[in-house]
Amino acid sequence: MIIIAKNLKKKWVVTSAWPYVNATPHLGNLIGSTLSADVFARFLRMKGEEVVFVSGSDSHGTPISVEAKRLNVPAEELAFKYHNIIKNLHEKWQISFDNYTITHNPIHIEFVQQMYLDIQKNGYIIEKEIESLYCENDNLFLPDRFVEGICPHCNFEDARGDQCDNCQKLLDPLELIESRCAICGNPPVIKKTKHWYLDLPKLQDRLKKSIEQNEIIPANARQMCLNNIEEGLLEKSITRDLEWGIPAPFENAEDKTIYVWFEAVLGYITAVKEWAEKIINETSKFDYFWKDPNTKIVYFIGKDNIFFHLIIFPGLLMAYNDNKKIADQLVLPYNVSSTEWLMYENQKFSKSRGIGVLIYYIIDLKQVIPHFFGLNLTIM
Repeated sequence: MIIIAKNLKKKWVVTSAWPYVNATPHLGNLIGSTLSADVFARFLRMKGEEVVFVSGSDSHGTPISVEAKRLNVPAEELAFKYHNIIKNLHEKWQISFDNYTITHNPIHIEFVQQMYLDIQKNGYIIEKEIESLYCENDNLFLPDRFVEGICPHCNFEDARGDQCDNCQKLLDPLELIESRCAICGNPPVIKKTKHWYLDLPKLQDRLKKSIEQNEIIPANARQMCLNNIEEGLLEKSITRDLEWGIPAPFENAEDKTIYVWFEAVLGYITAVKEWAEKIINETSKFDYFWKDPNTKIVYFIGKDNIFFHLIIFPGLLMAYNDNKKIADQLVLPYNVSSTEWLMYENQKFSKSRGIGVLIYYIIDLKQVIPHFFGLNLTIM
């Protein structure tokens, strides 16, 4: 007897980049990730496939800390203020999220801490004492966006300690030329501190193979990552000397927090976990989506986030999955859709630099937009 199996629905987790809650998102944030992801999620639903569409507000890290210090308000207060603004704007744009959350929530914090303990247990985390920039005027270390200066690669004068907005090179704060504190503008001194690192070189061959075998990844993203791997991946610091963030769970790391990029990407996982537990009240749906190798997970991002989504995030998943049964392993990315930037007067749209058009301006122009594009649209 021949049994003909019925066509099973495909399972998808669709995600869009998490906006920092240090300012109102600009049009590039919406078009570059959120709107694209929404169109794709709606398309899949129209086909009758199973879809969970998630994102949220990236509430930790230096962008929020820097802005909070400039405004002299608590970072948590600022984070939730902008989270509520962003969530309301998404509702006005009628973005069809199944869950739009925030990284400062118990489910996310607990999951991140436990995941890093598992990764450490699997042998992918090392400790190192390093030299770091320190502002004697503000009495704080200057990680990432707490420090600015001249890019050593392209000479852009307003490069940040984590990345240059002009040439997109990932940076270490010590690499900056004529570095200055982003809060007070004073030149920093060098001071020793201890941090915990992800051993990316240990994962390099697996990451290269994963990227080469994935034929879906766009050419620009593929080549960028393969170039990085060819140059040789470096150990990347998981922790930061910051008060605002998820406390690092490692022994003797009481004064450290998790680097925002090493925990925000895990929000794609915890947003589905929160959706299953809190929104639909079906806890098993988390494993149903995130631990089924047949699930396709698609990430819509701006091109400046490619490295974190195709190297850092998959590296974390690989390190976590080691020594776990197949049924307990988390799914690796199926595709990463990376969008080019919107430009404003030859400059990249930027929230923190105040460059571009904010998305609420477009909502206010709801009568103008349909005419401009020659379309019969209504923006609520």
